[in-house]
Amino acid sequence: MIQQKKGIYNLTYEANDKAGNITKEEFVLTVKEKVVTKLKDNATSSNGIAGTTKKGYKIEKKNGIYYTNNILIANKTYALPSTYAPGLLPELNNVFHELKAAALEDGIELKIISGFRSYHSQNSIYNNYVARDGKEEADAYSARVSHSEHQTGLTILGITSEYQN
Repeated sequence: MIQQKKGIYNLTYEANDKAGNITKEEFVLTVKEKVVTKLKDNATSSNGIAGTTKKGYKIEKKNGIYYTNNILIANKTYALPSTYAPGLLPELNNVFHELKAAALEDGIELKIISGFRSYHSQNSIYNNYVARDGKEEADAYSARVSHSEHQTGLTILGITSEYQN
């Protein structure tokens, strides 16, 4: 059984625009305990089931990739194969460009600052963080190689430039 850290976190979000207006929002984030039951050594049963979550969701392994309800999983528990390299998937790219066009109509320019990461790129990023901050701290904010959602081709980190108006 794997248990994720739980707790209550007080967070503050602050944003300011070109005119100097500041918006500040405080909120509470509650992380609940999540228990995942896995088969020994990431084994897969004869029916493709690799485990079951506490809520009863089945984790399936197909061609070395883990899924739940046909949704690809990459996280600290379930790794992608080192050969998995789809690039930024067209579905995500299309949706991002629709969002970008809508935001531009409001004078907001969106840019992708981090999208798909190859096995080599994620390994390099993670190892640089380990060298700088130590393994324990790097593990708190960065994914190890093969465990990053950026390697799925379904994740981007975007940035909003200053308002154009």
